[in-house]
Amino acid sequence: DGVSDIKPGQVFPVSETYCCHTIVAEGPFAVDRTGEGELCEHPCYQRFALESYIGAPLTLDGQIVGTLNFSSTEPTGEFTTYDLDLIGMFAQWLDHEIARERDLLALRGAQDELARLALTDELTGIYNRRAIGARMQEELNRAQRYAQPVSVALVDFDRFKQLNDQHGHIAGDRALQLFAELATKQLRNLDSVGRWGGEEFVLLLPNTDANAAMTTAQRLLETIRGAGCTVDGTAVPLTVSAGLATTQGDESIE
Repeated sequence: DGVSDIKPGQVFPVSETYCCHTIVAEGPFAVDRTGEGELCEHPCYQRFALESYIGAPLTLDGQIVGTLNFSSTEPTGEFTTYDLDLIGMFAQWLDHEIARERDLLALRGAQDELARLALTDELTGIYNRRAIGARMQEELNRAQRYAQPVSVALVDFDRFKQLNDQHGHIAGDRALQLFAELATKQLRNLDSVGRWGGEEFVLLLPNTDANAAMTTAQRLLETIRGAGCTVDGTAVPLTVSAGLATTQGDESIE
């Protein structure tokens, strides 16, 4: 075995590397002419014959998360205080860069989440009214540009207030979530579904004429009616109705 046998991604126990001394020291550590000193029996020297090593710990929020180190199978001469200070300063710079990158990733994640929330209905996880309205305008513009049909269906739960009054808002929420789940599964990737408000939903069906849209809407309504939902062990029937409008792309939607 030797340094040339090390493969990318290969892992070694920390105790079998010189890095363990850097971690114990909690600061810069260096050794040269290892074979002539106390570390000649060290597993790292026995396996890789590393004659020289210099390293410094990397920290994040006060915790050591790794080391910055350089090593060689050839002696490099005695390391000086300047060398230790230099690698310590370099490690501190990396500490700041690691922390900065972590904070940037967290910020981007928060921004992505805010953008998602701005477009998503909190209860159902599908488009909210603002987002589905924007998608609708995009598809109408595209349909007009390329003279293609686009259909829009407005779906409404029947007697939704009665459902909430008899079975509680948990049943109402579950019904809305069930619709979103089933609609998302049944619609094509190019279709969109959004919560328009209350118990009303919009299905946006690009490149779909009136007959095809009617078939799609009817299939979804039958699925909802057949599924129902269960609240506290009680089966709750669901009924929904839909209105449909289609444009051929060269006229306004009606």
